[in-house]
Amino acid sequence: MTAARKIAAGSIALLAGAAVLVTTGTAADAHHKPWYQAYIGTWDGHGRQIVIGRNGTGKMDGRTYVTCGTEDVANNPGVPCEKFGIPADVSVQSVRITKSRRLAITKTNDVTRAVGTYRTKLSHGNKVLTVTFVSRRDGRVDVPFCSPKLNPATSRDICG
Repeated sequence: MTAARKIAAGSIALLAGAAVLVTTGTAADAHHKPWYQAYIGTWDGHGRQIVIGRNGTGKMDGRTYVTCGTEDVANNPGVPCEKFGIPADVSVQSVRITKSRRLAITKTNDVTRAVGTYRTKLSHGNKVLTVTFVSRRDGRVDVPFCSPKLNPATSRDICG
């Protein structure tokens, strides 16, 4: 028989003398989501943002509120400064979500956001991501980031 015949998914076919279960792969793939699915997307807060891509890695950036050319710089060694009068996301980190659902900072330019792993908590129907940062300067700080899917009034109250 030279012409190939279409075999329905879920059928058992006899090919080369062996029974084979035919699957399309799409049904299983459609239900398979990565364990970090809830973290994927853009999370915002006042002067800060985390973007997590489909592979579980991403970028975090934000303002430091340390103004270049002022005593702020001397009082905050290791913290990037913003040019006077120009708010900017000068604190930049490479991040990934770990299997233990922690935010891992893998690269940074800011001592208040040191390389390491930090506890996360999802709340408000997975629309608020709170990261607990720990630094020598600030101690332990819970920082909320909001999904754009969160009600705007609630987002303002929680994330600034």
